[in-house]
Amino acid sequence: MYLKSKLPRISDAKIKEGVFVGPQTRELIQDVKFEDQLSEVEKATWKSLINVTTNFLANHKTENSHDMVDDLVQSYSAVGCHMTLQVRFVDGHFDFSP
Repeated sequence: MYLKSKLPRISDAKIKEGVFVGPQTRELIQDVKFEDQLSEVEKATWKSLINVTTNFLANHKTENSHDMVDDLVQSYSAVGCHMTLQVRFVDGHFDFSP
């Protein structure tokens, strides 16, 4: 319900599936109340996502880019979300070799 009130233009189906685009994600990152709505495991995952978005996908990369991405994948796995990293996308950011 919080996401529906925060992002009124997004459909219920997209909220259910967790499909957000950049502007919606940035809006949630800036929202201080959003994190209060999450469980402890979800908060850890959210913080990992923010860390990757601000320190890896932004205009600069930090030295621990591999660690940040590994932490994000492990956090997503902890909440039951299985994702596939597209090598084409990741390769543009650093030399990634699974």
